[in-house]
Amino acid sequence: MLEERNGFDFDDDEDDDGSDSWLASYSDMMTDILAIFVILFSFAMMAVAQQNVNIRKELQDEQELSQTQSYEIQQADEEFDRVFQLIKEKIEESGHSDSILLDRDEGYIKFRFKDNVLFYPDSPTMKEASYDILKYMGDLLLDIDKHIKSIEISGHTAKVDGKEKINVVAWELSSDRALSVLKFLVNQCDLPQNKMVISGYSHYNPVADNSNEKDRSLNRRVEIKITRIGTSSDEIFDPSNNK
Repeated sequence: MLEERNGFDFDDDEDDDGSDSWLASYSDMMTDILAIFVILFSFAMMAVAQQNVNIRKELQDEQELSQTQSYEIQQADEEFDRVFQLIKEKIEESGHSDSILLDRDEGYIKFRFKDNVLFYPDSPTMKEASYDILKYMGDLLLDIDKHIKSIEISGHTAKVDGKEKINVVAWELSSDRALSVLKFLVNQCDLPQNKMVISGYSHYNPVADNSNEKDRSLNRRVEIKITRIGTSSDEIFDPSNNK
């Protein structure tokens, strides 16, 4: 219905249609925004769910790896015990129990040879009489190679003059003796070179006092330390460990 007031016509229906159109557009826009938020939320929840799956899988893999490593370490310890016992019996049979000292601790086996067992006095040349025990040891180590992380061979001399000076001969002798043992184990027993480490300490890592010949004879030595898998590097190369 049209009403005429002061010469003007007012169409109420036309105004109502414009208002309804604006509201409809606003409602559509809000619906679209809400739909976008719902989609984004769904994607976010999917990503979180996938992340949780990945975390669970990583934890499961770590657990399985830890169990596998624990089993391998247990196997290695059992093999190390067996080899240690066999070499100990061999040394006792050879009559060198006083000259070859053995140590078995968690993660490693250590053999300490007095210099007169393996070498001639003040020489890096090995005695043929030492071949048998070294060959026996090397063959046993080859059998358990997969359980071995490293084989460290170290040479040591004794301090005789009481003076702190550079003694090139002592450094050379300790290093050359370690190298001689390495060559024997590689050439005669086929032990892998990539697991070998040699070092010469001169007289700087004694196990006894150097004030008398008896103690100096203990310091003149070659040590072979076999470390099993699963042992940290700090535990392997610790020159202060003179157990």
